[in-house]
Amino acid sequence: MARRTGAWLLLIVVAVPLVGLAVPAALGWNRAVVLTGSMEPTYPVGSITFVEPYEPATDVLAVGDPIMFWSPADTTETVTHRIVEVRTDGLVTRGDANDVADDWVVPHEAVLGIVRWHVPYLGYGTAWLQQGNAAMLALGGTAALFVLNEIAHIARAVRRRDANGEVQVVASSVRPPDLDLHGLR
Repeated sequence: MARRTGAWLLLIVVAVPLVGLAVPAALGWNRAVVLTGSMEPTYPVGSITFVEPYEPATDVLAVGDPIMFWSPADTTETVTHRIVEVRTDGLVTRGDANDVADDWVVPHEAVLGIVRWHVPYLGYGTAWLQQGNAAMLALGGTAALFVLNEIAHIARAVRRRDANGEVQVVASSVRPPDLDLHGLR
């Protein structure tokens, strides 16, 4: 029973995040890690946001939409803020945690997409893996599984139940091998 519960728990812990990452990727959505607190409490630092690409021909942006766009201050960085005003020359944005609107107007062509949902704090793990730690995680995870398996094996060998169902503790269930030292004693 415990083995089945553990297997289901492992499946849920592994499968749910994978599905959560795979479905947006299959839809062509982008992911972004929230690096600053300007959108808190909506998107806490370390969250991962899922951003549906913006199609100017079909998508209509409105006040209140959270969008990801190229920063007018530094076009190599992206920003995720909420639209507070739609103008003909672009969009006025503001972070949820900010008291005033941003100093810039975001041109429509700088909009990358609309934030559709997020997972709090998952971005920390994503950022860590993107820093080249995937191999270390795989090695450490494999080692941890091996150690846990060995601990379970030892526990089963040491704890046996007798015919009455009572636990019998034995020193070892493994007999040491007979050593033939070729007459050396």
